[in-house]
Amino acid sequence: MSCNTLKDEQSLKPLPEIPDEIILNVKKSFPTAQNIYFKVIENGKLWEANFYTDKMESYHTLVTRSGLSDTYLKGQTVPSILQESLSSNAAFLGSFFSNYRISDNNPNAEQNNPGSVIYADLLIENKQYKAKWVNEISKITNDTISVFTLLPQNVYEYKMFSQSDLPEEINQVFINGGFSFIHAFRYVSVLEPNFYEYKIVGIDKKDNTNIQITYPYSKFKTISTITKANLPSKAVEFINTAKELVGMKDIGCLYDCKTTLGYTKVQDPKTGNTINFLAKLGSGKECRSVLFDEVGNIVSNIYIKYPF
Repeated sequence: MSCNTLKDEQSLKPLPEIPDEIILNVKKSFPTAQNIYFKVIENGKLWEANFYTDKMESYHTLVTRSGLSDTYLKGQTVPSILQESLSSNAAFLGSFFSNYRISDNNPNAEQNNPGSVIYADLLIENKQYKAKWVNEISKITNDTISVFTLLPQNVYEYKMFSQSDLPEEINQVFINGGFSFIHAFRYVSVLEPNFYEYKIVGIDKKDNTNIQITYPYSKFKTISTITKANLPSKAVEFINTAKELVGMKDIGCLYDCKTTLGYTKVQDPKTGNTINFLAKLGSGKECRSVLFDEVGNIVSNIYIKYPF
């Protein structure tokens, strides 16, 4: 399961809150669409629809009031800085990704050529581009990995790293936790070259659970902390469910933290979104953790933050 799946699903808006013409536009192109969820890309103008067909095939598409608006760009229309990044990463990745191309207006190109396609998706005209690789792992997991986002006011470069290139303290997470390494990216802001963040994805060898580690943790700003005694009853129920979900005896650390279960409100300074962070607190330890909303709904899959 992708680390972001549950978080993404919880952020989507259900059908009743979406204009009727938006729903009809999806139904016109995909008559058998079911379990449709939407999230707002540009308020009042652009939505992303996520749904399944009657054959249980998963789709996502961009929708406006006038119709579907996915724009899959040909290579020559992609900004040069984006093309250069794709080319340099393709050479760097070597055998991990095979030959790539920019898809020619084929939203399902990655399904036709698993392991070999990159496409650039224009999410908001002249505002945001997102290029996606479809890697060899996708033949098994059907995952895509976003590797580059270009915004006119800022450029974030996503570089892939091997395990040997990672900081030693991150490698220790894999060594001590029994995880198999999949891939790692480093995010570098062109406007803030001293700011960077690693994102590492791996598999728990015991139960094949995806984990995600981000480093450093300073991306989030702590607002307040309350004790386990103040947890909503729904959250307590969720804890028990999560234990069963990941096959663990406890939602705890890779090490024996022997500390209190904490419930912390955090805020992403970039979006202003406030989320609730649940984890077993361990000073400086790498911990398994969960994010959930005020009533106990899951907003993120199990993952790991370092340092805690």
